[in-house]
Amino acid sequence: GIRPAVLATDDEFATRATLLNADPPVFAIDNFLSPEECDEVIRLAIAQRAEGAQEADLYLNYRVNQEVASGASSEASALIEEQQ
Repeated sequence: GIRPAVLATDDEFATRATLLNADPPVFAIDNFLSPEECDEVIRLAIAQRAEGAQEADLYLNYRVNQEVASGASSEASALIEEQQ
């Protein structure tokens, strides 16, 4: 069930909170962030996703190159040849 300490009734957000899920407790709080704060959170998430994608690409390239160099993967060699 819901743990009472999750959102106390005297909390400033309690009157604006809607319980979306009991276990785990998930609440929607109307007007929790301003439109400007929402834009900033979205901007940061997009930047973080782009940064993570670059890191994933670098790791994948490293692994493919390691497999090609070791001769362990004919699939990796074919993929590289296809890209060139």
